[in-house]
Amino acid sequence: MFTLQTMNKFSVQKPKKLYFTYPNTVTVICTKYKDNIYVMPAVWQVPLSHSPMILGVLISPKRNTFNMVKMSKNFTLNYFSYNYASFVAALGSCSGKEINKVEKFNIKLSESSIIDSPILQDASVSIECDKVKNMKYGDHYLFYGEAKNFWYNKRDFKDNIVNMSNFKPLLYLGNMTFTTVNSQKIQICKKK
Repeated sequence: MFTLQTMNKFSVQKPKKLYFTYPNTVTVICTKYKDNIYVMPAVWQVPLSHSPMILGVLISPKRNTFNMVKMSKNFTLNYFSYNYASFVAALGSCSGKEINKVEKFNIKLSESSIIDSPILQDASVSIECDKVKNMKYGDHYLFYGEAKNFWYNKRDFKDNIVNMSNFKPLLYLGNMTFTTVNSQKIQICKKK
C-alpha cells in the first residue's frame, strides 16, 4: 500500500499560475499581417515533431498578437540570449494595441527567406514557420507552425547543440524573473 508523505509540502488544488514547471525557454513570436508587424514574448512553446519539423506556441486570446497570428499565414520564433532579458521583459509589458513595439523598441528586422513574417536580427536563433493550424486548449490556443528555415549564429552552436561558452539561453522563471544556465554544471550522459 502506498502512503503519501507530505513532510514539508503543502497541497494546492488550483494554483493561479503554473510556475511549477518552469524555467522555460522564451521565444519572441513575430508575425506580419497586412503591412503591420507584431511581436510578443511567449514562454509556452514546444517542438512537436522532427519530420516534418513542427513547433507549437501557445497564445492567450487576450493578447493583441493572438488575432494577428490567427489571421496571418506564418510567423517566426526568435530566441535571445540572457543579456536580452530586459528587452524581452519590456516587450511583454506592453500591448501592441497601444504602441508600435517595433518602433518603440527600435527592433531591427530582416526579411525571411521563405515566409512573409520577418525575423528579429538580434536573436541568436530565428525559425521561419508556416502556420499549419491552431487549436484551443483551456484559456490558450496552440498555434502549430511547420519550420521552413532556420537562422542562427554559428558561434552559438556546436554540432547543433548550444555552445555554452558563447550563448546563455534566456529562461523564464515566472513573475517577470529570468535566468540562464551555468556551463560549469552541465552533466553529459552517454547513450547506451
